[in-house]
Amino acid sequence: MHGTIGEIRWEASRRARVILRSRKFWSIVHMVDLLKTGVLSYIEHRTAAIFHASDWDLAMLDKVQEYFLDALGLSDVRACLEFNLAPLSTRLDIAALGVLWRSEMKTGPPHFCIIFRLLPVQPSGASHLWQMLSWRQGGVCNPMLRRSMLGLIKVWWND
Repeated sequence: MHGTIGEIRWEASRRARVILRSRKFWSIVHMVDLLKTGVLSYIEHRTAAIFHASDWDLAMLDKVQEYFLDALGLSDVRACLEFNLAPLSTRLDIAALGVLWRSEMKTGPPHFCIIFRLLPVQPSGASHLWQMLSWRQGGVCNPMLRRSMLGLIKVWWND
């Protein structure tokens, strides 16, 4: 996975540098649009493949966007609020939640509708409360589920 992420980062960085060479001809709004269409579309085309990558590998891809925003003089917060340009990890989580939403609304692929479905609410009790607390302590307690759709289901979807 590390080698694949490195290849994606290399190509995305190259594309970002090419766009930045033309910055004197474009406004910041146009530059961000070029980033979204030329670089982020290249990265996000592989969302399903890179979703389960380690946080360290995903941070390598985040650096491409950070470099671009630094070159334009934009902060992460301003980019998110004004240009809808959230960090990669946030966009990956939103994409996974979109799959879950489409599965629940029966508008997604049928095999996802079978795999991902809401369970009925369990009655509250001491053992259930203990399970919830042990799961929540320090975020997702199992590192294998941190970057997993199953972790998202437990942490976000069923709350």
